Amino acid sequence: MKKGSITVYVCLVFCVILSLIYGCINSVRVSCGRAAVSCAVEEALFSLFSTYDKELFDEYGLLLLDAGYSGSDFLIGKLAKEADETVEKILSPETGIWGTNPEKLYGINIGKPEVTGYVLATDMNYQRIREQIQEIILSKVGTDILSELGSDIGSNAEILSKYSFDDNKDMEELLEDYENDKKNAEIKKEEAAGESSQEEIQEAEIPEDFENPLDNADSIRNLGLYNFFLPEDKEVSPGKIDIDSTVSHRNKKSGMGIMPEEKHESYEKIMLSEYAIRFFTDFLSDYGKDSAGKFKYQAEYIIVGKDEDSKNLKSVLDYIILIREGMNYLYLYTDAEKMAQISEVALIVSTILLSPELEIVVQQLIMLLWAYAESLMDVKNLLAGGKVPIFKDSSTWQLSLSGICSMNSSTNAEKTDIGLGYSEYLRLLMYMQPDQIVLDRTMDMLEYNKRFTEGNEDFCLDNCISDIEIGYSGSIGKNEFYINRSYGY
Repeated sequence: MKKGSITVYVCLVFCVILSLIYGCINSVRVSCGRAAVSCAVEEALFSLFSTYDKELFDEYGLLLLDAGYSGSDFLIGKLAKEADETVEKILSPETGIWGTNPEKLYGINIGKPEVTGYVLATDMNYQRIREQIQEIILSKVGTDILSELGSDIGSNAEILSKYSFDDNKDMEELLEDYENDKKNAEIKKEEAAGESSQEEIQEAEIPEDFENPLDNADSIRNLGLYNFFLPEDKEVSPGKIDIDSTVSHRNKKSGMGIMPEEKHESYEKIMLSEYAIRFFTDFLSDYGKDSAGKFKYQAEYIIVGKDEDSKNLKSVLDYIILIREGMNYLYLYTDAEKMAQISEVALIVSTILLSPELEIVVQQLIMLLWAYAESLMDVKNLLAGGKVPIFKDSSTWQLSLSGICSMNSSTNAEKTDIGLGYSEYLRLLMYMQPDQIVLDRTMDMLEYNKRFTEGNEDFCLDNCISDIEIGYSGSIGKNEFYINRSYGY
């Protein structure tokens, strides 16, 4: 009996120990099973996001997952299916250790994936793209140089905004008044034809070789893109774009679930304009062999937003003319020699008009015309690949006052290497535009360029995903579980 009682006691204790061991083993199995599923889901997401759009990355440095598969339909279910296939391969490989696999080893019973959230490239005002753009520009430029660049662009843009002309209405009105005064002077001369004293005054005060620069004003005003600015080896692109189909004009899709807080980095505006200048073409760009029919003046579109290359180029040139005209007009006031020339010519012209009291008005008109003509030379220089400084001096001023009289379509600008080039003026113009407009039009060009490549004609930027969250429900034995994991660029 004593031996038997001891055996029963040991059996009872051993049963408790076995139960404890079994509980521990089951707990380990459940934990390992959950860990296996969790790792499988994470690896599936890593694998899924490794199929980022290679063209967007190679061309623009952006990491985005195209859920439209280069089409217009948003196929989030297809992405989930790809992730699920990867999870299945990880949990049930063709050959497992000792002939088994995690699914059988841990008794995992897993359901289908549920997409619980995702962020599109266009969500939150393109937040994910803006964050990537900032990283790209910082890596290319560096914080110190970016800070210096931001300071220079900011100060230059402030100066140009302050002194650039809004339009040429003042010159137009003064020229119209001048023409009327000229007609009135002719009438007065006819009426005074018999008065020799008047004729003697005219001959005494007007040099025989005098050329009136205002007589060539109409010819100068008619100089334009095709007959003056365009270099001989260049043609204006006939490219067009359907504005209504662009991402900034159509109704965009929206993400769900995941809503990270919006971030605002310092110098974000500088980074955006720098990105646009670096990654998108302009008038002076080398477009490559396969560019026939392409919308080419993309930096100009970001500034202007019109549907034709020619319209965008012309508008940008008009902007630069007004900018340079204001700065040239400002410089004339600081150059005593040029002001003396202007005063001398104004005196003679007012004498011709038989109205000496108009000398100040004529002087103003000559200044405006000279500044305008010089700005035309500046733009021609920029389109030829030259540079033009923000502030001019006597060495960088190109057109003489007498040169206005003979200025025509064949007048050449001297190509200089001092100052800012065409792309740098474009950068300034972008900086002077509202942030949202520059961002929207940059995204338009990004999507357009992707669509222009073969096989991507229906590509939509609002089909691209930057973040996704997937959840799985299942059980291990009698223990149910729910696991969700997220991943994003």
